[in-house]
Amino acid sequence: MAAPAGGPATQANRSLHRDVLKWVQSLDLALPVKNPRRDFANGVLVAQIYSRTYEADISMHGFQNGNSLKVKRDNWSQLKRFFRKRGICPGGKPVTDAEVENIIHARAGAAVSFVHRTYSLLTGKQVRAPRAGSTGPAVTVPAYAQPTAARVVYERSRDPEVELRTDEGERAGVMAAALSGHKQSLQRQREEQPERFVPTSVRAERAARALEAQRQPHAVAEEAGPVRAVTVRQVRVRRLGDAEGGAAGA
Repeated sequence: MAAPAGGPATQANRSLHRDVLKWVQSLDLALPVKNPRRDFANGVLVAQIYSRTYEADISMHGFQNGNSLKVKRDNWSQLKRFFRKRGICPGGKPVTDAEVENIIHARAGAAVSFVHRTYSLLTGKQVRAPRAGSTGPAVTVPAYAQPTAARVVYERSRDPEVELRTDEGERAGVMAAALSGHKQSLQRQREEQPERFVPTSVRAERAARALEAQRQPHAVAEEAGPVRAVTVRQVRVRRLGDAEGGAAGA
């Protein structure tokens, strides 16, 4: 069974490496790649990628751009025959039935791993890994892009593996598990990023207080008014003996 949706998103599971994405875009495929898990699931884009190198072996007329489980398996069945015929092993690893099923069911990391290996096979380049001892900046999904509970349940219900279930009780259990996973993800985010979940009115009040605190020193200076200029004049003081001597001489 596919892992329930709603868990924390990671870069490895969601996105192609920048070099790989540029390469895919340079191939001028029929459809843009926005979500690798979904976009590569039916095998059409995979066929287009390999047809750029093996044009005589792949006829795009035999592939259907659909989302049903039958269409996806038919497309990947053609691809597997092509891989066996040509002895193609992306990244030095043969394409197994288990891997194909993971890609078809849009399981996390399956399509991204496959496309990365395909990039290495067809370009002769390796996907650049982070420098040793450096994990790079943390990648998080912005708050506005976080899926809602309704979206999580909807996407889970569209999973081909779930669509094949005829027992309503089983389907309801899968939906409940997806919703529970989403709630647990939100709870973890509240613990890790509590400031994100502070009500807007409270944050506005805090910002106003901070602004007032910054203005306070300036306000005190303004209330005190301008400082008057003070002029200091030098005074010469004579000693008493000097004063008497001067008078006698006179």
